[in-house]
Amino acid sequence: MRQGCIPAKNALIIGLLAIFSLLYSCNRVPDKEVIFIGDSIISRWDLEEGFPAFTTINLGIGGSGIKYIESMAHTAEGRTTVILCGTNDLAHLKNNPDNIKAYTRRYIDAVANLDAGKVFVISILPREFQNEDSLLPTIAALNLSLSSAINSIPDFYFVDVYDQFLYNNKLDYDLFEDNLHLTPQGYQILNETVRKILNHEAF
Repeated sequence: MRQGCIPAKNALIIGLLAIFSLLYSCNRVPDKEVIFIGDSIISRWDLEEGFPAFTTINLGIGGSGIKYIESMAHTAEGRTTVILCGTNDLAHLKNNPDNIKAYTRRYIDAVANLDAGKVFVISILPREFQNEDSLLPTIAALNLSLSSAINSIPDFYFVDVYDQFLYNNKLDYDLFEDNLHLTPQGYQILNETVRKILNHEAF
């Protein structure tokens, strides 16, 4: 079952998840249920095609960032959850170590407050735009900080795909539609990587 993207209103999300819980209580909770939370990379992801053996719920919201994850507190109770979020917050970090450290703490708190079961955080993907200072150093530094923090927490996993989207230390343009959103080839990398770790660690 795949649920499309919904408005970022916490009450509506809680209600939606409650409906899913009610349905599952009547018809047995699926053995392989996974919630996907994040920005437009998540909302555009064809989870039904990429994860045919799983029951997936897509809670991606285009343009969202850490505030959206914070608004989702307590809505993923006990569920396996995949998160891809952060690219829309990069402009505020500016590759400043203090900013990155503070953002990492905020990120970890937001994810912990989801009350999920096992959590799989996908690394922030590289991006580039004309007339924009390169964000790649900031993204690399933030991924390193997030990885260190996430991998120290039981049942939290950092899924590092960053380098797979680079070619000669620059964006692999075959994997991006517009230097931000992914082509089918880009999503295939996510499908294969995330399926593998879910099968190995979640179920």
